[in-house]
Amino acid sequence: GHMASGSLGELQESQSRLEAATKECQALEGRARAASEQARQLESEREALQQQHSVQVDQLRMQGQSVEAALRMERQAASEEKRKLAQLQVAYHQLFQEYDNHIKSSVVGSERKRGMQLEDLKQQLQQAEE
Repeated sequence: GHMASGSLGELQESQSRLEAATKECQALEGRARAASEQARQLESEREALQQQHSVQVDQLRMQGQSVEAALRMERQAASEEKRKLAQLQVAYHQLFQEYDNHIKSSVVGSERKRGMQLEDLKQQLQQAEE
């Protein structure tokens, strides 16, 4: 009887050990499921963030391109203004030269005219004296 009761005790003990192991295994499986669920969630969050990030990157790229385009236009406008200014300066310089030449020639011309008038007067005086 002693052997039987011993082996019954062992059986019960190993059975309770089996139950405990089974419970622990179930608990671990539960934890593993929860962890894999969490991993899936994190993965989808990561994908969402990545998508959002790429959208933001695209937006930034587009903003950068529009800023560059605006800068190009500004530069073109500025160089156009510079070109116009240069043309104006050339035109002004030419006008100034022309005006200056005109003044000089008219001064010279009027002096020449006055000189001729003096010559006329001299001749008239000479004629009158004669």
